[in-house]
Amino acid sequence: MYALNVPANMQADVRLASPCADLDLFSVRWGNSKRCPTASTSTGECEGSNRRSGDQIRIVSVGRDEDHLVWVDGKKGNVGNFELSVECRPAR
Repeated sequence: MYALNVPANMQADVRLASPCADLDLFSVRWGNSKRCPTASTSTGECEGSNRRSGDQIRIVSVGRDEDHLVWVDGKKGNVGNFELSVECRPAR
């Protein structure tokens, strides 16, 4: 799991490259840096991509900085190397 701060009024495109394993990319807005989410945690804003390759999610902050948790998970227990990249640009 990775922490990503998206400054106000920015768009962050997060890309996952995992050519050797079927991995998926997820994020959730998370404003509490003092604790990790649990199975019972509820959130109103999340993104996910479960494509076979070339997963990408877009996070847009509006009006204020936002903290997000970004993670990679394997289907049916798949594991493998991966690369994450983030490209940011103004949202407006």
